[in-house]
Amino acid sequence: MLCDSFFEGNEYLESAVVTLWDFSAIEDFDLSNSDIEAIAVLDRITSFMNNRVTVLLVFRKEHCNYGRLYRFYARSLSWTIEIFTDRAKADYSKLLLLKIASLK
Repeated sequence: MLCDSFFEGNEYLESAVVTLWDFSAIEDFDLSNSDIEAIAVLDRITSFMNNRVTVLLVFRKEHCNYGRLYRFYARSLSWTIEIFTDRAKADYSKLLLLKIASLK
């Protein structure tokens, strides 16, 4: 929820093309399905301010279900949501997306 609040209040939200959230250092998640659904609801509000964001999520392999569940609850958003277990691959994807955006 704190992460969402930061993104929502960030002055660069309207111009954001890609956002990368690295949760790979978290050893244990204490989130219920309701918590994840609430995060998606907050993001639905945020998506009205910017509907063209690609969200890159990095998790440990054993926590990827949290990302998949978030993507399920956020399916009505116009955002693209990608899930990674390797930060380097997420960084590469971010660079490609930023390069593509700069060509437009």
